[in-house]
Amino acid sequence: MRFNVYWLMYRCYVLLVLLFCDAASSVAQSSDALNNSSALSQTSVYQWTGENGLISNNITSAIQSSEGFMWITTYNGIMRFDGQRIIVYDRGVLPFLATDAFYQVYEDKKGVLWFASQGSGIVLYQDKKFKLLEVSGEKMPKSVRSILIEDDGSVWIGSNNEGLFKMTKGGELKRLDHAVLNTLTIFDITKDKKGKVWIATDGDGLFSFNGTHLEHFDQLDGLLSNNVNTLALSKGDTLYVGTADGLQTICNGKLRTVNFLKNIPINDIYIDKENRKWFATENGLARISGNNVAEELTSRKKGFAYTRLNSISRDREGSIWISSGRDGLLQMRETGIMNVSEEQGLSNNRINIVVEEANKTLYIGSDAGTVDRYTNGEITSIVFKTDLKEAAIRDICEGANGTLWIASYRGILRMQGKSEKLLGEKDGLTAIDMRRVLRDKNSDLWFASRSGGLFKFSQKLNRVIKHYNKDQGLESNYILSLEENSKGDIYVGTHSGGLTIIKNDGSTNTYHISKDDAGVLIFNIHLDKDGNVWVVSNLGLYRFNNGVFKKIRLQAINKGETYFDWLEDNDHNAWITTNLGVLKIEHTDLQNFFAGRDSVVHTKLYDNHDGMKNKECTGATRSLVSSNGDLWIPTLGGIAVFSPDKIVSNALPPPVYVTDLITDSETFVSDTVIVEPGNLRYIFNYTALSYTAPTKIKFKYRLEPINKTWVESEMKRDVEYTNLSPGTYTFRVMASNNDDIWNTTGDSKVLIVKPFFYQTVWFYIICFLAVVILLYTIYQWRIYVVEKRNRELRKLNSELDRFVYSASHDLRAPLASILGLIAVARLDKSNNVEEYLNLIEKSIHKLDGFIRDIIDFSRNSRLELDTEPIKFESMIHEIIDELKYMDERGLIRKIVEVNGSGDFCTDRKRLAIILRNLISNAYKYHNPYTEDNFVHVTVKYSGQEATIKVADSGIGISEEHLSNIFKMFYRANENNNGSGLGLYIVKETVEKLKGSITVHSEPNQGSTFELKLVSIKPAS
Repeated sequence: MRFNVYWLMYRCYVLLVLLFCDAASSVAQSSDALNNSSALSQTSVYQWTGENGLISNNITSAIQSSEGFMWITTYNGIMRFDGQRIIVYDRGVLPFLATDAFYQVYEDKKGVLWFASQGSGIVLYQDKKFKLLEVSGEKMPKSVRSILIEDDGSVWIGSNNEGLFKMTKGGELKRLDHAVLNTLTIFDITKDKKGKVWIATDGDGLFSFNGTHLEHFDQLDGLLSNNVNTLALSKGDTLYVGTADGLQTICNGKLRTVNFLKNIPINDIYIDKENRKWFATENGLARISGNNVAEELTSRKKGFAYTRLNSISRDREGSIWISSGRDGLLQMRETGIMNVSEEQGLSNNRINIVVEEANKTLYIGSDAGTVDRYTNGEITSIVFKTDLKEAAIRDICEGANGTLWIASYRGILRMQGKSEKLLGEKDGLTAIDMRRVLRDKNSDLWFASRSGGLFKFSQKLNRVIKHYNKDQGLESNYILSLEENSKGDIYVGTHSGGLTIIKNDGSTNTYHISKDDAGVLIFNIHLDKDGNVWVVSNLGLYRFNNGVFKKIRLQAINKGETYFDWLEDNDHNAWITTNLGVLKIEHTDLQNFFAGRDSVVHTKLYDNHDGMKNKECTGATRSLVSSNGDLWIPTLGGIAVFSPDKIVSNALPPPVYVTDLITDSETFVSDTVIVEPGNLRYIFNYTALSYTAPTKIKFKYRLEPINKTWVESEMKRDVEYTNLSPGTYTFRVMASNNDDIWNTTGDSKVLIVKPFFYQTVWFYIICFLAVVILLYTIYQWRIYVVEKRNRELRKLNSELDRFVYSASHDLRAPLASILGLIAVARLDKSNNVEEYLNLIEKSIHKLDGFIRDIIDFSRNSRLELDTEPIKFESMIHEIIDELKYMDERGLIRKIVEVNGSGDFCTDRKRLAIILRNLISNAYKYHNPYTEDNFVHVTVKYSGQEATIKVADSGIGISEEHLSNIFKMFYRANENNNGSGLGLYIVKETVEKLKGSITVHSEPNQGSTFELKLVSIKPAS
């Protein structure tokens, strides 16, 4: 006993010292916070692990940056978390990293993030980019364990095994040189209000440095352990020291031990704005209230152990984030919702009924036939002597003298002290499947059954005194709900039988929600103090007034939503239990709706994201408003206890970001994005940073000028557009938090889609100019064609004139010569007939040659090409044989050389005309004064082209005639007795064959004609 007294006095002394050191301001501020805060055991915890997105369950630290993102460090890289999406930064993304291990993340006043790494020194995140911190002076240690960023921009850096460093604002790094400190690992660094720097080491205790002098504390000075893990300063400048063997404080130079955490390794300390101290320990989560009065330690929560906790932080919305070495990242929120389940001692989680009786004792009945008693947070099970065969407990009511009346599907169980009796058919009950027990103002009991109607039971007479069923006042024997108003009228809600009111005199009136109430279930009825009757049915929510049902029109109805019960809190707000959670309706919204000021009623849905262990409320059951104002709601996972006065609306609009834009081949993070043409998809990723209930964030977005109005979106955090035309677009997004508080400013990203060249203004200008030029060219071409045609017509006219003239001369001359010779021959009586015949024959040959030239000219101009493979050698010899009459005496040597391979194709007849003319000219114009006269035909050909040369040793052509020899009826000299058509026909025929012809000639030196032709394949 003496020991307990001394221990109590010591503890009070320690608490008084802590109170004094933390200052009066913290006491004043934290007392309200303490009163409004939930116990650790009553907080809501959500867990993120490797199974729902984390890269690792071993989390070393987590903080929320000023931008609103959660930044998480692990031994496997850095994670950025927005409540739904996790982005991992490791060596695969940041190749400059030596390892993926990080110890802590910090943020300076400029919003720059500092990451203390295991092997890469300090990594910075600034302007959406990662980079290594570069310093001058001493070399940055590769393994950095802790960082302290001062207000002036200087930085203290604690290393692994290399001691303590300080970096000046200018980036110069210096070691705090100390023989012992230089080889130590620095776990934590902090600075008090007097400017003294405190240094936590691994294995050598605690150091302090005042700028000139280094002071040392270890176990010889009273430190619990030389392994100091973490440090924190309270508002009163009390230093909290977390060691491997517990928690201590230093205030005014005095070292004190916090006993309830003795022998527990303390890994991190966080002191919030309410001056509450949070402790991450190896054995659980601990907290000391702001006034240092209340101490809490919990080691388990919702099925997982609070062990190996590494760090604690708090976000802007008040959630506590706990990094663990085994269980991933934990988010703890004081939601105002407490869960009572099998983990807290309930016999079964499938709860049907919660009632409060004398002495504020709660009775809890389950679907498994169990009843638990809840008193002052303690749960005890009631053991029945009567075998209910695990029948569902549907209701519990306290009668006279503390008697409990329990409605089950095995009958009504009466418990008084240790005695029990199960009432059934022998006791006047025509059915035993009981759902409700109601004690009226006269202390009579009403038993509502599932199949036998309603029974009025007198406690005084201990028997059934009245029975209501389909034959006696009711329209259905299936009773779901039962309530009594201030006048003593009984309201009976049925299955398929409407709402029946039983008056004090026993008379009944039944009212129907619809004309045919078949299948209409009235689950529960609530009677408020103002005389309003609120009806909860499977068709919706109604107000019943003066015999009329008026349906409440809700603004938002979730798919598959079914309503079960209506509760009214101390502020007259309505709480509706459903299969999807609990709906809250403000009292003023109901007033405005029924006054006609609003056409719909606004609701807020609370579910598992708001702290309920299981969002599905048990169907067709009755909830409880306890005497302290808490709402006890049966669910399929136990009981959800709502404390309306502790449920605070989230008034902070969430930060909104368009995080990136993804095209077919690239990701962009800048605010203005310029993309090349040709992309089919444009995916905008956006987010809003509220962690209270991330799944309840709502978004509105628009892509200007595509979307004329805002597009609403829930849950989804990306939108895809396809086939955007070239131009400038602005994507805008705004979002609301879980309480519909909107950030209407939101965020935006400008997208510029570059056009293909053919989509630019310049292209259209060029096209316009091209069209103009084309039209002008067509105009000029038409003029050219017309002029060319005119030239051809003029040429034809000129040729025709020359032809008529030459034809009349060249045709008449031989004929005139023949007629003259005949006349002379008739006058000449001598025997010179042979001579006259030779002269006549010569004139006829001349006439025949002229006619043949005319025929060749006509054929060349009229007939289409008829191509075939050419055998040059045989063809040339045939022509030479054909012209042998022109060299009867054999004075001219004929030389033929043909070289080539492949099939050269052209029009054989036209080629023969060309060669015949050129070879015959060589005969005609041979040089009689040269002993060696020759004609030399050379052919070189392939499958694509041929070059033909016809050379002779004839009289040649003067240079002044060379340019005219291919003209019609042109004769190079007076001795030329030809028609003047031969070379003209050659030229025309060569052009018809898509070739060219050139001539080289000198007088008395001979002539060479060179012909180049392309192979023309036969038409298929």
